[in-house]
Amino acid sequence: MSAQRHIARRLMDEWRAGQGKRASKGVPELMRALEFIAQQVADGESWKANPSPISLTRKQVRTAWHRAVSQRRRAEHGPPGGNADAWWEQIDAIAKRWGLEMTRDEWETATKTAASSPAPQVAA
Repeated sequence: MSAQRHIARRLMDEWRAGQGKRASKGVPELMRALEFIAQQVADGESWKANPSPISLTRKQVRTAWHRAVSQRRRAEHGPPGGNADAWWEQIDAIAKRWGLEMTRDEWETATKTAASSPAPQVAA
């Protein structure tokens, strides 16, 4: 295993035991969404001479939560229908079940921003 991979793995283990455990609230879907973001941070830090511990921002945590809730909503209810109120009730029910506090305004603002942002470019 490369030195960078070893460092990234150590950073992720430390993060999972602290912020990861708290932010995921014991919900595997939340942990996976959080790990997706944290792993990118760990990979970047692993190349530094003095890597910093991983600490996701509030925005990064909320983004992960939104992704996980959205994926669970789709798994349980299928593609969004035309009824925005029914859709929000589905989102809200999952968020409450997982112990997340979200408002419809926050959700719509966050998802509108994400939808209007260009997709990340991947180098070939």
